[in-house]
Amino acid sequence: MLVLLNSNQQLLGEAGYTANLKKNRRNTGKTQAELDINLDQVACKKRFVIERTFALEDKFRRLVIRYERLDGMFLAFKMLAFILINLKDLVHKA
Repeated sequence: MLVLLNSNQQLLGEAGYTANLKKNRRNTGKTQAELDINLDQVACKKRFVIERTFALEDKFRRLVIRYERLDGMFLAFKMLAFILINLKDLVHKA
């Protein structure tokens, strides 16, 4: 079975990485379940959590632009941002 890969997938494959992305079923004639045979659901959930965390972190302009020169100050603001994110989540759940 011949599988055509784009250049990014070839580069990742040569480096030892495997893509774990949902394939688009448009114009394939297959169902989503047929396309997701090799999809690792656990890895997808972990990836979603990581990407959601980055999205929440991007709401804090001071972290996105990084005004601080000292690593300690940057990490302190990063921790403060995560405290605020978690506190907001706890307040909404209560």
